[in-house]
Amino acid sequence: MQHFYLDTMDARFSKRELVPKHLRCAQYGDTAVLEFEWDCYATAREDGSAVHMRDGNRRS
Repeated sequence: MQHFYLDTMDARFSKRELVPKHLRCAQYGDTAVLEFEWDCYATAREDGSAVHMRDGNRRS
């Protein structure tokens, strides 16, 4: 997680906002699984452009 956050998110974006949505939780015995979709709004460090990523897919 540290590699992803520091090397990817922090290095590439000056501002970041992760908005989870459509949360689903399922229980299987003594194990629970949480699934969710998300939107990430960010500002690119490179040129200050606005970036919108949805569920891992970049939208500009």
